Amino acid sequence: FNAAKAGNVWSALGGIGSALIMSDKRVKENLKKVGRVKTKSGKKVNIYSYNFKGSKKTNVGVIAQEIQKSHPKAVVKNKNGMMKVNYKELFA
Repeated sequence: FNAAKAGNVWSALGGIGSALIMSDKRVKENLKKVGRVKTKSGKKVNIYSYNFKGSKKTNVGVIAQEIQKSHPKAVVKNKNGMMKVNYKELFA
C-alpha cells in the first residue's frame, strides 16, 4: 500500500460499513507512514499502517489528531474523549 497505488482510499478500505472509525492515536501502536492521499476536498492527508493496542492485525488509515487539524468536521469525540474519524466525510 502506498500513496501512488492508493487511488480512492474509501475503496481501498473496502467502503467500510460504518463511516465512523476509531482513529485516535492513543489506541494505536506501531504507526508507520505509508503515504499521502488526497481527500475529496483536495487536501492531502497522511496514511499509516498500524495495529490497535492488544491486537496483531495490521490496519491502514488516518490518525484523528492530524485529521482534526485539517478536516475538523470529520472528527467526532466519544463520551470518553476518544476520537473517531468519519471516513465518508474525507473520501466518499
